[in-house]
Amino acid sequence: RFILDNGLEVYAIQDELSPISNVFYVNEAGFSSQSIENTGFFELYAKVFWKTNPNFQEKSKEILLSDIDNSITNHQSVYNFSVPTEFLENSLEMLSFQLKNPSFQNEVIKTAFFDMI
Repeated sequence: RFILDNGLEVYAIQDELSPISNVFYVNEAGFSSQSIENTGFFELYAKVFWKTNPNFQEKSKEILLSDIDNSITNHQSVYNFSVPTEFLENSLEMLSFQLKNPSFQNEVIKTAFFDMI
């Protein structure tokens, strides 16, 4: 367990039997009393998270990202993916970019919104 200067907690489990790294980013969002039914934008944001960067698909193929997914609980959203260990640093840079520079495109939001209904 590592705590970075910015307060981010990082947990690492080394597995020398697998050439693949699995990354999980857990974001505490909303209140524990909220649920998917009453959170609104929380659910919508989680659905469009991987689609906010128009270059994401292209860049993810370059570093062989796979098993890209997200899930929602009452008070957390979890974003995860797998990547060959040699591209772990690149993948963490992509995750950081997704978190810090979301670019919401109207069509992506509209589609995700209507999928929720």
